[in-house]
Amino acid sequence: MKVIEYLALPLLLILSLIVPKKKNKWVFGSWFGLKYSDNPKYFYEYVLAEEPRIRAIWITKNHDVYEVLLEKGVEVYMAYSMYGLYHQLT
Repeated sequence: MKVIEYLALPLLLILSLIVPKKKNKWVFGSWFGLKYSDNPKYFYEYVLAEEPRIRAIWITKNHDVYEVLLEKGVEVYMAYSMYGLYHQLT
């Protein structure tokens, strides 16, 4: 997967400059996408609870984290899925 990441990085960098951003969408992640912990977790949970105008999205590379958050009913995507990449770009 590391090779794919390095090959895709320049393309994603260019796309990130072109794709319009949505100011009310915030994307969160922790420990390089591997964990759901620490300050990003608590800030994410705060935004979900207290800021209804903000669309808070968690991005992860860990299937266990994905399943736990999916069961909680929050918006979560795998980092390299089509939706995950889309939300990271916008």
